[in-house]
Amino acid sequence: MNILEVEHITKRFRKKTVVDDISFSAEEGKVLGFIGPNGAGKTTMLKLITNILIPDSGSIHIAGFDILKDREKALANVAGVIENPALYLELNGYDNLKFIQKMYQKSKDDMERIVEIIGLGHAMRQKTGRYSLGMKQRLGLGMALLADPRFLILDEPTNGLDASGIMELRGLIRQKAEEGVTVLLSSHILSEVDKIADDVVFIKEGRIIEKSEVPPMQKKYLVTAGNARHIQEQLAAMEHVEAVLRDDSVTVEISMSQEVFARVMQLVCQGENQVQDIRQEGTQLETVYQDIFQEDA
Repeated sequence: MNILEVEHITKRFRKKTVVDDISFSAEEGKVLGFIGPNGAGKTTMLKLITNILIPDSGSIHIAGFDILKDREKALANVAGVIENPALYLELNGYDNLKFIQKMYQKSKDDMERIVEIIGLGHAMRQKTGRYSLGMKQRLGLGMALLADPRFLILDEPTNGLDASGIMELRGLIRQKAEEGVTVLLSSHILSEVDKIADDVVFIKEGRIIEKSEVPPMQKKYLVTAGNARHIQEQLAAMEHVEAVLRDDSVTVEISMSQEVFARVMQLVCQGENQVQDIRQEGTQLETVYQDIFQEDA
């Protein structure tokens, strides 16, 4: 089931077409990466999805509800952070987060976990009117995560997070997807999208790059093991996987699907295979990005 259906959306500002006949969908329980350079129309599209902006033509459905005809029912399924989060500037960080906690009836433990992820520390006791933009973005991210919606929209969510916070966020996004939450992730950090996303949509000059124009993306891993030949023989029977034996190691190419990746890792890490090391050799995501946007470089 698709939680999001975008069909032939166009948005113009005066004579400039910013979003041009865009159509795509996001499947329930999946993480969809939304990728494009600055000015490509990413943020405008996210504002159209959340009804901050009204399209000139086309339709958007969230959980089956038309965003224009059934606005409240559609948006009841959504939480997210797009550009500057809406905060009560006279309240401190905790009080802003408590507002969401009470609205969505979340536990104190739920709230404390989010506080740990966003890493604002003592600043949670300060009025948010004194926050820097990065601090506001981190608090807004926490509020969206605490709301625990069916459809989560994250616009550059790693901005302002330290390495620990990024890893926590990555794990939380994958956990939410496994629980059935759909995540639309807009980011310019391709390595993070690659680690999280089940699928990727590329946007260029207000238009979606058709999947037929995008080469299939693979993840390549080098698995060093005492029983490398056995691993290669096991993986040879799997779809969307290519395994090549190299002495005491196996080079494994895997499709973008997180489900396929999980099955491969489960099989590879069996004790009898005597795995010594697993190292990602590279991803085609950056190469694909360069191929699509090279003329803009």
